[in-house]
Order: sequence, then structure tokens, then C-alpha cells
Amino acid sequence: MSTIEAKVVLLGATSVGKTCIVTRATSNFFDPEQVSTVGASFSAKTLQIDDTTVTLRIWDTAGQERFRALAPMYYQGSQAAIIVFSLDSTDSFEDANQWVDELGPHFDQMPLLYLVGNKADLVDNRTVKLEEAQERADKMGALYFETSAKTGQNIDELFASIAERIKSAEKPVDPNPDVNFPGGSTSSGKKKCC
Repeated sequence: MSTIEAKVVLLGATSVGKTCIVTRATSNFFDPEQVSTVGASFSAKTLQIDDTTVTLRIWDTAGQERFRALAPMYYQGSQAAIIVFSLDSTDSFEDANQWVDELGPHFDQMPLLYLVGNKADLVDNRTVKLEEAQERADKMGALYFETSAKTGQNIDELFASIAERIKSAEKPVDPNPDVNFPGGSTSSGKKKCC
């Protein structure tokens, strides 16, 4: 039996439900009073894919504009990026393209991309059409999922898809990439830019 660890980052505007998705995935719990993430938070989810144990190290980033400059520090070395928008917010949907644009310069090879429309349970408030979101995902080179952190809809399927694709990639993954902080050095002694 083999083991794989992979870094996954959630990106998106504030109040789209990134933290609620992670909480539902890791604890099978939904908190309607969830407070906004400050900076980033870390969780892990372990899945069994055939004879391989895949541990997803999930970084949930803050969506507020004032924390956006910190995001590259968290998505550096990610094998998958989940870009979340709210199905009841056209603004958060439009913001998704900016996250993909920001990822590009930080990777020689883009991580696995997922575009996720959250809050699928708010059917009457929906402003983003399925076809529109699927088309956007196709242009990004992303897989598209519609989820509801509240009901659990497609949460397990989303993370299972990530784990399966990472397993099938069969390339070595460094779960502890070097991170540079101003005035600091990397653990390997090599100098890199964020």
C-alpha cells in the first residue's frame, strides 16, 4: 500500500463558503454562523483510493481583498486549486478568472484546477447559470462542481475527484515545499522567489 500527500488550496471571494466546504469535507459539519477566515487555515482529509492512501493537506485562504496579497504564500507548491464562487453572486463568479490569472505566474505547470459553484441549496437566489459556469470552467481548463456545504451536496465527490486525479498523476509530490519569508531562507538553502 502506498501513501500520497498533496497540497490543495481553496481560493475565492469572501463569503462564498470556502471554510464551510472544508469543514463539511473534514468534519461533516455545517456552521451557518461561520466567521470569515483571517489569513489562512489548514485542515487535512484522508481518502482511500484503491490501494493508496491519499492525504489532502487543505489550505483555506481568506477572501477579503486585504489578505489577497498573502495568497501566493499559501498556494505555492499546490497540486490542486479549488476556485470557489457563490451561485447567488455574479460578482464572485466574475472574480474567479482573476484567481486563475494570479496562479499562473507561480507555477511551471498549473495545478489541477477546480471551479466550484457553492450554495447550490439556494435555488431561488441563483444568479449564475449552470451552462455559464461550465463554459467558464472549460475555458480555465478546470473541472466544474456545484456544491452545497449546507447539505453536503457534491462535497465528498469533489475531494474524491481531486484525490483520484492526484493518484493517477503518479508523479512525486513534495508536501513540504520551500516557503520564503522576507528576511528568511528556505529549508534547502536555495533561493527562490514566491
